[in-house]
Amino acid sequence: MTEASFDPAQLRIVTPGVTPEEVAALTAVLTAAMAEHEEAARSARTTGDPDGWARSQRALRGPLDAGSGAWRSFSA
Repeated sequence: MTEASFDPAQLRIVTPGVTPEEVAALTAVLTAAMAEHEEAARSARTTGDPDGWARSQRALRGPLDAGSGAWRSFSA
């Protein structure tokens, strides 16, 4: 796991009266969710999926043809 991954030792339960079984279940769910999130992020980086910045870019415009009659269709 990465440096920013979920560390169960840093989990602090503030609700009183929680049983050890409930803490274990919560820890298991959070660990699985973080592992799934990290795997999705890792696969997105390795598959070359474009990020939001790249997806928003338009394709480049084609060249304009200059010359005799090139602008004829634009006249009124």
